[in-house]
Amino acid sequence: MKGNLHQHPFIDHADSLSAQQIFELRDEKGLPLWFCRDIFKNVCLTSECRMVHLWLFWNSTGDYLGHQIHEKDTITKTDHTPFISSDYQKLNRILSDPGSILKDLKQEDLIIKPAPEEKKLDGHSGATQPSLKEYLIKDAAYTCYTLWHTVYGNTQKEIKKLLEMRADSVYLQLLFEQKSPEQLIWAVDFIRTHPQYHSAFFRQIIKQIGSKNDILSQRALNYLSKEQLTEHAIQKELVPIFEEVNYQRKFELLWKLSAAQHTDDDVILSFLTSFEEQKINASMLGYVYKLVREENQKNPLILEKLRTFLKHENLYVRNITKKVLSDTKNQNLK
Repeated sequence: MKGNLHQHPFIDHADSLSAQQIFELRDEKGLPLWFCRDIFKNVCLTSECRMVHLWLFWNSTGDYLGHQIHEKDTITKTDHTPFISSDYQKLNRILSDPGSILKDLKQEDLIIKPAPEEKKLDGHSGATQPSLKEYLIKDAAYTCYTLWHTVYGNTQKEIKKLLEMRADSVYLQLLFEQKSPEQLIWAVDFIRTHPQYHSAFFRQIIKQIGSKNDILSQRALNYLSKEQLTEHAIQKELVPIFEEVNYQRKFELLWKLSAAQHTDDDVILSFLTSFEEQKINASMLGYVYKLVREENQKNPLILEKLRTFLKHENLYVRNITKKVLSDTKNQNLK
C-alpha cells in the first residue's frame, strides 16, 4: 500500500519485549491508512512455548485490521506443531471480534487444572475448558487469549489517543471528504463527545443518515438528540434525507422527530405532501400526525391538507385525521 510511513515512540511497560514504537501509514492527504506494531510475546504461563513474533495491524480508526507473520517465523501450538492455514484464518476471526468471550476471562480460566500427581496436559498446566474448545484453536488457547488481549490492549488505546489528539476541524473535514464509512463513523462519534464541532458539521452528519452503509446511517441518526431536534435548521435538513432513506429509517426518523416540542410547519407540510404524492403510506402518515401540534394547525396550508384527508378514500386515514383535528379542538376548549 502506497503512503508515507510515520513512527510514534511508545513506551509500553506491560510489554517490554515488543517494539517500543507504533508505525502509521498515511495517504497523500495525511489521513491514516493503518497502524502496526511488531509484537514479540510469551503466550503461556510456563514459558515452555515458543515466543510469538508477528506484526499486528489496526485500521485508520484503531480497530483490528489483521496480522502478518514474519518471513522466518511461525506460530506454534503447545506440542510445537506449527499453525496451518485454517488455524491462521480462525485466529483472524477471533482477533476480529471486539466482544469476544476472552474479554472478561483470565488466563487461568482457559484450562482445567489437573491434580498435582497427574501429568501435565497440552504442554501447559491443564487441558482447555470444554466450553471454549470450539471457539479457540486446538492446543493454542493461551496464544488466542494473549494475542486477543494484545490487539485490544495498550497499543489500541495509544492509537485511539493519537487519533483524538490529531482531530480538529481540518482533520474532520478531510474525513467527511474521504467518505470512508469507518472514518465517517469515527467522525460522528468524535463530534458527539466534542460538541464544539457540532455547528460546523451537523449538516454533514445528517447527510450520512442517507448512507447505504447501515451502521453509518444508524449512527448518524442516533447522533441527533432531543434537544438538537428542536432546532428548525436541523429539522429542515432532515426533509431531503427523508426522501432518500428506506421505509424502516423513515419510521425511525419520524419517531425521533416526535420527541421535539415543536416541528416546523414547512417540515410537516413536506411530509403531508409526500403522502399526497404516495411516497409514504397511510401507516406512516400516522407517525407524521405525531408531529402535528395545535400551533401547526393554525397554518392554513396544513389545515387545508388535513381537511382534504378527512375525505380520503382510506377509512383509516379519515379516522386518524379526524382524531388529530378533534384532539386540537378539545385542547382549545380547555
